[in-house]
Amino acid sequence: MTAVMQLVGGKNAGKTTLLCRLTEELAGRGLSVATIKHDGHELEDERPGCDTRRHRESGAVWSAVSSASRAIVVEERGLSLPELIRLAPPVDVLLVEGFKREPLPKLLVARSLSDLELLPQLAAVAGIALRAELHVRRGSLGLPDGIPVLGADEAAALAELVLTVGLQVGFDR
Repeated sequence: MTAVMQLVGGKNAGKTTLLCRLTEELAGRGLSVATIKHDGHELEDERPGCDTRRHRESGAVWSAVSSASRAIVVEERGLSLPELIRLAPPVDVLLVEGFKREPLPKLLVARSLSDLELLPQLAAVAGIALRAELHVRRGSLGLPDGIPVLGADEAAALAELVLTVGLQVGFDR
């Protein structure tokens, strides 16, 4: 069973930083971790002249390059989160950055009050990870009862939340 958790929040809320901390924490426990990130902007193309770019400029709609230790696939269309999950290898934990409209359990990462304004728009919020500047004021923020509120620097406690909640709705490969 793969535990799955989304990390959502506003721009520069610290989602990538927290995802990396969680990945380090979980991998340090001997768990395998895969990550998926949604990019709200157009992805940058490969460097000019590289082979996969030349393949696509020639008309290929799908291109892949593989070495002994790494593979990269480039497809000329965006993929939905379910499609990306199907492509992911069998792992213990899948962390997803973004895709906030998807129904999977979420950690809302908040650096500012504007990040917390996302809360009513989100489904399946399993926890809130507050950056230090908000965490010291957590008692006065009017956060809903029943949702764990942790500091974004509490990687071990957040990893436990990911494993506990993420396994409840996880999936088998």
